[in-house]
Amino acid sequence: MKTETLGFIIENAIDREVDSYNLYAGLMQRMQKPEQRLMLKQLADDELKHKQMLEDIENEGIPEIKEIDVEVEITPYDLDAVLGESPAVSDIIRFAIKKEAESYMHYNGISMSLPPGKLKDIFRFLAAQEAVHKARLEKLNVDSSNRFKYLSP
Repeated sequence: MKTETLGFIIENAIDREVDSYNLYAGLMQRMQKPEQRLMLKQLADDELKHKQMLEDIENEGIPEIKEIDVEVEITPYDLDAVLGESPAVSDIIRFAIKKEAESYMHYNGISMSLPPGKLKDIFRFLAAQEAVHKARLEKLNVDSSNRFKYLSP
């Protein structure tokens, strides 16, 4: 456990949301089917909304809580570094699922470290959103030819 300032935690969260947006926007370009691109666009748009929520906290001023104890682990989103120069779409999807699971755990940990109130609710909401994103990505089904089909809920 590490003590970090709330400002650092919020900046880290904003960076995570931007990285996720970039991941989905890039992956969207690699998908063949319109429904796949639409799902990824929705995920990318959600990440921008999350970023705005966090920036709103910054703009309102960091609440009276100055430091909290939380696990802050920054895992690189650089696909080339993690997956190589030309990763398969299936590898990118698995990477995205892993990142969403990490983000859920990260935001949930932050929310559990905060006292009741608006900020705790925001991080709890962000955690829930990341869990939804992970579930949506898991609905992308890989067939033997490495093509993807989006399965409707």
